[in-house]
Amino acid sequence: MKRTLGFVANPRRFNVAITRAQALLIVVGNPLTLGLDPMWRSWLNYVHQKGGWRGKELNWDPLEPLESEGYDRRTRDKAQAEAAEMMQRIRSHVLENLEPWAFGDDDTIEANGESNAREFQGREAD
Repeated sequence: MKRTLGFVANPRRFNVAITRAQALLIVVGNPLTLGLDPMWRSWLNYVHQKGGWRGKELNWDPLEPLESEGYDRRTRDKAQAEAAEMMQRIRSHVLENLEPWAFGDDDTIEANGESNAREFQGREAD
């Protein structure tokens, strides 16, 4: 998480930034990124609950209890699962489309596969 947000995730700098304002505080940033950090999520929830929120809607419930470890792990795990699913769909699609070139007339895979590879490369250029 620290690499993602850099100095913004430093609690001391966060404290200085939030407490120095005397009349108005405007924070410009991506709430989806800042919300990965529990400290920022807590503050964003507070602003949202007090009616000070303007801009992009949150993609989480600001009333839900905070997790102590951070939200980057859950987000990363979800993204990895989605990527794995997409890769499986791509592999399946590629294999379906390569099937006519990968098999010979008698529906057996050729021993060396070279002639089919050359045939596929020729068709790919069309």
